[in-house]
Formats: sequence, C-alpha cells, structure tokens
Amino acid sequence: MTTTLYSEASFDCEAEASPTPSYQWLQKVPDMENTVLVRSNDARLHIRNVSYHHQGEYICRVWNYIGGSERSVQSEPVSLQVVGKHYYCYST
Repeated sequence: MTTTLYSEASFDCEAEASPTPSYQWLQKVPDMENTVLVRSNDARLHIRNVSYHHQGEYICRVWNYIGGSERSVQSEPVSLQVVGKHYYCYST
C-alpha cells in the first residue's frame, strides 16, 4: 500500500476461532534491525496523520488459548510506503 504523508491508512485482519481470538498489529521498522513495534491491539489498524515513521512492514498476529496453551498465527507481511514532501515552517 502506498499513501501520502499526513493522510490516513487502514488495515483489517479477520480470523475465525473459538474461543474468540485476540489481535495485534506489529510493525517491523525498516531502519532498525530486529525492532518490532506494537501498533494496535485490535483487528483493525487505523493510522491517522501518517508519517515516515509508519513506513515498513506490518503483520497481524492473532491468538487465543485452548486448554491453557496459546495458539497463534500471523498474516503475510503488508508493506506501507509513504510518499510526499515534508515541509517546515519558519517565522522570522
């Protein structure tokens, strides 16, 4: 997905499970090796005012517990590219 700087972006994740699953959207930060940020704990990730910090790969992680054991699955990565110029305003 490509979006413009300061716009909005949304990703949805759906899973069928019993008991009801929990969701988490994780971002792999491109400039920081092995750094993963939790961006949402809902099935929907909605980013308002997109910045270059939001650029990277996102994975939806879904899990629940069955018989005391965690069962989890992750989506394929979804890439977010941010385009546009960053403007600065100076007053004199």
